[in-house]
Amino acid sequence: MRRNLLFLLLLLVPATALAQQPTYDLTCEDVKKVLIVRMPDGLLDIHSPQGFFYFVSFRTRPERKEQLQQLVNSAQRHHKDEHGKLHYWTALTVTANGKPLQNDVPGLNGNGGGNIGIFLFNEQDAFDAAREVCPTAPVEFIVAPPQGNLKPEQ
Repeated sequence: MRRNLLFLLLLLVPATALAQQPTYDLTCEDVKKVLIVRMPDGLLDIHSPQGFFYFVSFRTRPERKEQLQQLVNSAQRHHKDEHGKLHYWTALTVTANGKPLQNDVPGLNGNGGGNIGIFLFNEQDAFDAAREVCPTAPVEFIVAPPQGNLKPEQ
């Protein structure tokens, strides 16, 4: 009787609740370059005390790009909200050398196209994340212009 009850309860659990989230372990061998961009927080509707955030993009080596993109594609999820609008996100867990990679805005990521991207609120955290993943990778730091100065492409 108990076994049947357990089986019936398992049938009520949605399959997505039991599905494992794909994981990508980012290592120094994967990274050819790190790009850190300081951006105004209103650009992505992120609110931070200082008015900006840091986007850290780990640019992977070309030989890793296809494998990473396949994993990102397999991690695509979506749902309809109460208004029928579809929302998409990537349910990919990224670890760095076996440890979870910090992301201060877990609902957002910049994964895909051969890149792993995270959002951090503190500049030192951004540089620490870059060095934790790969202390030898070149790091490029860019300060994005204020929102009012962003011009649409023509």
